Amino acid sequence: MEGTVFGKYRILGLLATGGMGEVCLAQLVGPAGYVKTLVVKRLLRHLAAEPSLVDLFLNEARLAALFDHPNIIQIFELGETDGSYFIAMEYVRGCSAARLVTRHTEGVDPRLAVLIVEQALAGLAYVHSRTGENGEPLRLVHRDVSPDNLLVSNEGVVKLTDFGIARAAAQAKTTGGVVRGKYRYMPPEQLRGETVDQRADIYAMGVVLYELASGKHPFPGQANELALMRAVQENEPVPLRRARLDLPAELEAVCTRALAKEPGDRYTSAREMADALAQIRPLWRDQATSAHLGELVQQVTKTDAPVEAFTRAVGERPTPPRPKSRRGLVLALTLTAALVAGVTAVAYALRREPNAPPPPVPVMESPAQIAPPESAQPLPPRAKDAARSGKVVFQIYPWAEIFLGTKRFGPTPIEPITLPVGTHVFTLRNPELGIDTKVNVRVRNGTTTLVKRDLLRESGREK
Repeated sequence: MEGTVFGKYRILGLLATGGMGEVCLAQLVGPAGYVKTLVVKRLLRHLAAEPSLVDLFLNEARLAALFDHPNIIQIFELGETDGSYFIAMEYVRGCSAARLVTRHTEGVDPRLAVLIVEQALAGLAYVHSRTGENGEPLRLVHRDVSPDNLLVSNEGVVKLTDFGIARAAAQAKTTGGVVRGKYRYMPPEQLRGETVDQRADIYAMGVVLYELASGKHPFPGQANELALMRAVQENEPVPLRRARLDLPAELEAVCTRALAKEPGDRYTSAREMADALAQIRPLWRDQATSAHLGELVQQVTKTDAPVEAFTRAVGERPTPPRPKSRRGLVLALTLTAALVAGVTAVAYALRREPNAPPPPVPVMESPAQIAPPESAQPLPPRAKDAARSGKVVFQIYPWAEIFLGTKRFGPTPIEPITLPVGTHVFTLRNPELGIDTKVNVRVRNGTTTLVKRDLLRESGREK
């Protein structure tokens, strides 16, 4: 396929194959040395006879043509060549938010989670506010908001994509018993096949925020999709700070409202939810920027080959190479085994590290630190540890006052405490729960010690 010409585009390679189409990296070559790298997504030829699938494919391009916003993927052209429809779209160098969730099983730095969702909500607010040529509101509903459909560039810019099943609110209802989208991000009314409005997208953004901040789904442990659908409709989500203890209560409150079962209890608009997140940012002394988010993306994708990096960005399944001989197959299996062993070793190492969000942003997953780009204003670095010292991180649910002797460190969440090597006796106090307890913490040289306590459960007041 490499080097072939598709209409006016030169195909550089097949990036991925999805259920409906092929995604190719391509170039548009013009006069005087003009070259633009982009992505061509084309409908699989055998699906051209299926009107409903053709409509989904074309709907994505027709709607995206209405949008001009920095947080929405740009569509350059909808065309047809040799009886095959295609969409030429923006090429985002980076990864999907789903990739960030996968690589950070305990959640990304919460400041970065807020930044990602704020940008996505800005794009979503733009979509929700679009009007037709007559000036009447279109009341569009995306209906498929998920981490897979949020692309994050190397510059830290978030792009909302995949409008294939988006519809006006009056039409946004399951038809023919077919529920389109991803069950993990659907609100109860969408799972029941009812007509949905823009608050269905708010619910989905609540799930995205929850997963980015904690690395977990608000309804964990479901055996299959049917069990998940039942849990979403009948159960309450696990409180965010139960999934990750060091998060602020204000962030949990935003998630809780966005995930309300009744649409009327959620935020009324994407802008309202974005405003609520903006009010949380001052809780952190050091602020995250797009440059810091870009650093995190580059850290995640730095080991990916160019094709794999974009494949992860578009959220499609990569097309596997075929070994040309038995010897090639053996070599491929050997390399795969080595890769699995390497990933397992990294996962084991990550699992041993405590889940703390110490600045500077971004959170690194290996000892190697990458210098921030010159354009970035890095978060203020922490003072260097004294000789033979370590850190203590507290994850306390719901909260506690932390004391070391007579020194008060304030209510949790607090920043990591650097102490000399040895055993230190901390006091945890929560007058509301009647908790006043001491904790012996052994500090080891160059390591971080995690103190994780659920005081609500210990007090016997858990419902």
